[in-house]
Amino acid sequence: MPIFECLCKPHVLTEVTFISLQLTQKVVTHPLFGKALVARHDLPAKYRMAYWGIRGKCASCDVEDRAISFYPPNPVTGSNIDPKVEGGRTLKRNNYNGVLNPGRTGDVIQFAGCPGPNEKQNMRSTFQYYGLRNGIIGGLEFVTLQPVPKNTQLLHWYGSGKFALVLGDLATLFGLHFAFI
Repeated sequence: MPIFECLCKPHVLTEVTFISLQLTQKVVTHPLFGKALVARHDLPAKYRMAYWGIRGKCASCDVEDRAISFYPPNPVTGSNIDPKVEGGRTLKRNNYNGVLNPGRTGDVIQFAGCPGPNEKQNMRSTFQYYGLRNGIIGGLEFVTLQPVPKNTQLLHWYGSGKFALVLGDLATLFGLHFAFI
């Protein structure tokens, strides 16, 4: 089933669209580290899913949040990739438009972890954003890098800060399949 079939125009989206996109993942509770995102079903490589949230201002750095920067797509082409850069995956940085905050939206991709020392990422951002400049809601597409078996933790790299080692070597305590190297 093509996950974004209902998004025939990249800038057109609704809350119903995003909720329907998240039926393939589930949030589980780790006994030590809070929430984690796992695959509800086997996911194929290149499976697309969306992180989504309410567009707004970035919170103060001393406040924990799960917001990501928002770079809205061109309203005509639906893209925000810089075509002048070889490889095509470089984001245009001159159209920053606040952040997408998933708090109180029902988004589950916010619970995807950052790989620990013995884990590897199994999903990444595609740099394809959805939503309108100064709009209320927006999204960012993610894609699996390899087949992800049912109950496997979904991981993407988001930096070497305090959240990077949240699950780390203790991941096996969770009783799920983790994306180990």
